[in-house]
Amino acid sequence: MRITKPPSSSTCQVASFTGAVAENIEQQLSQQLTERLGKGFDIHHLRNMRQFYQSFPKRNAVRTELSWTHYRTLLL
Repeated sequence: MRITKPPSSSTCQVASFTGAVAENIEQQLSQQLTERLGKGFDIHHLRNMRQFYQSFPKRNAVRTELSWTHYRTLLL
């Protein structure tokens, strides 16, 4: 067995889990973020945020002139 270092990013990628486990993690994360930060963190929004992060991993590639609506259109 080969042991490798974990990725430097502290983000959790739910895609490595399957089915009910992933849904449970998403639900728990949604509840925790909503409790700490308020509304706007339901599972649907978290999935959109994750898709955005995966599509634009380099922050410099994101243009401030474009709104979230513009990026959502690009992601579809």
